[in-house]
Amino acid sequence: MNSTSNIHNLLQEIAFKGAILEKPNNGDARRELLAAARSLCYKLETPIESLLRICWAEVSYLSLPTEDKETSSPHC
Repeated sequence: MNSTSNIHNLLQEIAFKGAILEKPNNGDARRELLAAARSLCYKLETPIESLLRICWAEVSYLSLPTEDKETSSPHC
C-alpha cells in the first residue's frame, strides 16, 4: 500500500470539490473532483493493484478508438 500520510487531506479536498460541484457555474469542478478521487484511489491501492491498473485498465483505455486520429496517440 502506498503511503497513507496524505489521505486525510485528499478526503477533505474531495469533500470541498464535491460541494463546489453542486453550485451553479462550477466550471471544471467535475474534472477536479474526479482527479482528487483518482488520487485517493492511487494512494489506497496495493502494488499489485497499481500493476493491474497500469498494465490492464489503462492500456485498454488508451487503445480505444478516438474521433480525432491525428491528434490522439493511443500507443504511448
